[in-house]
Amino acid sequence: PAVSLLQQTIADDPTNDRPKFKLAEWLLDDRRYEAAKATLDSISRDGKDKVQYRSLTARLEFGLNADPDLNPDDLVRSIEEDAGNLEARFQLANKLAQSQRLAEALDQLIEIIKRDKSFRDDAPRQTILKIFDLVGGKGDLVSRYRSLLAQALN
Repeated sequence: PAVSLLQQTIADDPTNDRPKFKLAEWLLDDRRYEAAKATLDSISRDGKDKVQYRSLTARLEFGLNADPDLNPDDLVRSIEEDAGNLEARFQLANKLAQSQRLAEALDQLIEIIKRDKSFRDDAPRQTILKIFDLVGGKGDLVSRYRSLLAQALN
């Protein structure tokens, strides 16, 4: 019912981005990624400059990048058996970020960078930057992991 109400509000005033942001957030919570993507694509140019837009698009990317068939527990076991399994670490990081377990996701990504800076054409570093966007680009988490990222890259 609430989703229908938001969709009606958007239909009545398609230039208003606020209900679109809320709808996209709910769709992401429900893991309805294609619908969330369509909603985010409809946001105005000005709306796309907002921190909220960057945060929601980062969440969308984590949802789209996390293989739904992979179980986080299986990924953890794979890493325990082979600490050098960077693909399992990367998939786990996306699953953790999708579940808002950001520090744990960042730990996995930093470990990948320490082991192989060129893994997946710089995807771990780019994913870290998306997590920073997800939390608004500032705060203790960003400060701590920005420093760890700099150390891992050097």
